[in-house]
Amino acid sequence: MPSLVRTLGPSLWPVTLDEVYAQTRAADRGADTLALLDRLIRLATETAETITRRALLTQTWRLRLDEFPAETEILLPRPPLQSVTSIQYVDSLGATQTFASSEYAVDTASDPGRIYLDLDATWPTTRGQYNDVTITYVAGWTSAAAVPQSIRHAILMLIAYWYDYPTEIITGTIVNRIPWSAETLLMMERAWGLEP
Repeated sequence: MPSLVRTLGPSLWPVTLDEVYAQTRAADRGADTLALLDRLIRLATETAETITRRALLTQTWRLRLDEFPAETEILLPRPPLQSVTSIQYVDSLGATQTFASSEYAVDTASDPGRIYLDLDATWPTTRGQYNDVTITYVAGWTSAAAVPQSIRHAILMLIAYWYDYPTEIITGTIVNRIPWSAETLLMMERAWGLEP
């Protein structure tokens, strides 16, 4: 079963604080309001990434597979794909090896991005246990301006809604409803067919 972990988060957010102040019409610019809006930006961004199944801004992911696929390509979750850092595997003797980048190509133009074997290449043989293959890659748009406007607007809508109705954000560990219009915008950008 595949395992996907984000190992390095983004250093930027898809929306600016000025955009958030304009959307929420918050007049107070004190430390408490700033801390609240910062939390809401993070929460709304995480919600958008979860619903769209995308990485919004540059971040590093590690995908682990039990073995290489029978097919000649591997689709990478959390598009858009920027680059593949490495493909490592545990060989039949139990040693960790790096699969040579000359043996495969990276398709960043497709959505989702993919790795595919060169014409005469084959996937290496692994030891046949769990998590034998580790793919490290970078995903997300390179700037906030490159993030689709529908996603950015949905994030601003979520922030404004939760700012106005703070008790509806979280009850225990369950995230309550989000505005239908924001969810619709995010579902339009969802990366379908990729799990997790």
